[in-house]
Amino acid sequence: MVLKRIIGADPSALKRIEAIVHPLVFADRAAFRKKAASEILVFDIPLLYEAGGAAEMDAVACVLVSPEVQEERVMARGTMTREQFLSIRDKQMPASEKAAKADYVIVTDTLEHARRQVADVLADIRRKMADA
Repeated sequence: MVLKRIIGADPSALKRIEAIVHPLVFADRAAFRKKAASEILVFDIPLLYEAGGAAEMDAVACVLVSPEVQEERVMARGTMTREQFLSIRDKQMPASEKAAKADYVIVTDTLEHARRQVADVLADIRRKMADA
């Protein structure tokens, strides 16, 4: 809540906060990679493109749903106002642009549909790893 108030009062504060947080997150991700025993790692990075992190990924999957459903899901959490949600969303790259840049797109309209798409993505990645 405190950060929301600071950023709301001073929009330039977000850039200063990101300049501190992003290098720490990058270091944490690098440490995780070194320790990981799995062949396939998944990172949940909402600001991947905005923060310039796509270059360090072997592949990118963009998870999306319609803007209306996205808003409905966020509002159902009860953690922010609609104005806060719209303010955050408006600062991000549009989902359609992220999807166009991604190697894979997973539409989360239903849980079953999302599961099938994730299975397809994993199968494709495993196939590509076997062919490498």
